[in-house]
Amino acid sequence: MIPKEEMDTIFTYTAPTQEHRDKFEQLTAKWREVGDLINELCPDSREKSLAITKLDECRFFANGAIVRRS
Repeated sequence: MIPKEEMDTIFTYTAPTQEHRDKFEQLTAKWREVGDLINELCPDSREKSLAITKLDECRFFANGAIVRRS
């Protein structure tokens, strides 16, 4: 069972601060570099599309960690 405190963390909206936004921008710049490299080097395919999707998912979860845990 997931503890109540963890459920509260997951399901409580936390507005990002300027510090959070600065971290988002740093990470997003790096993910964009990787995304551009994938787009350039990989042939158009299901695998390429999934790689970009997973990169976006990674960004989503990292941003969640920044807001929820800091």
